[in-house]
Amino acid sequence: MGDVSDPHELSESGSEHEIERRVLAADILSAKSSLLDLFAPDSWLKKTNFEGIFNLLVIIFTFALILTPLLAYLETGRIFDDSFTNKIALNVPKMLAAATCFFLYSFTAFVVQKVMAKQVEANTWAIKILVFISLTLEGLLFIISWLVIRKVANDNLTLSLFISISCQVTFYKMHSYFCTNLHLQSRYLESIRQGQEACREVSATRQATRKGSGVCYPANVTVKDFALFMLTPSVVYEPKFPRTSSFRPLYFLGHLSMILANLFL
Repeated sequence: MGDVSDPHELSESGSEHEIERRVLAADILSAKSSLLDLFAPDSWLKKTNFEGIFNLLVIIFTFALILTPLLAYLETGRIFDDSFTNKIALNVPKMLAAATCFFLYSFTAFVVQKVMAKQVEANTWAIKILVFISLTLEGLLFIISWLVIRKVANDNLTLSLFISISCQVTFYKMHSYFCTNLHLQSRYLESIRQGQEACREVSATRQATRKGSGVCYPANVTVKDFALFMLTPSVVYEPKFPRTSSFRPLYFLGHLSMILANLFL
């Protein structure tokens, strides 16, 4: 049996703080490329035999994107079929309106968290009431969406599916925002009870990442932070999201062309 060089480290090896320190030391919060990101220089896909299959799919999508509208124009004199353009004209404005409504409704979660942040050191009953209100608003989202889907399902299946998916995504985001801030709130109160500076340890560990220090509770509960989270393609809330150093136009255009190609398949 070897000697223990640091008994303190051994005693806290399984603690939450030690686990967080190890995660941050592994640079988990830094931006990383997707395993299927063909446009990244360190892509896992380029190191396997599946790269050829992926390239074949890209070629098929490219031909579909170019040839399908061209053949349609040669046969009918129109690039797009009338039914296709009519569906876009009918559904896109309604989808944009539905997305706007979901975005605005999600701010009820922010309002509750903002009030909770101000009451964090007050009566615990106030916090419990706010937790109940937050969970009720999340459940109410499903009821409202179900009533709307019930009304439009027979006439517009596409819009119904869009509302259903948007409802689930909005719920996941609202609940993640609620749960994460509730956890940060408990850490904040714990640090106060121990007589430490609020979020001192969290801020110190976040400084180990490449992108700098994190944001401590309740300073993260802002309109800008919440709006950024709702517009970010993630259903898990974090006070600080990993980001790439710059915008990647090739990656954006590549995936945009795939989406457009799927419209013609």
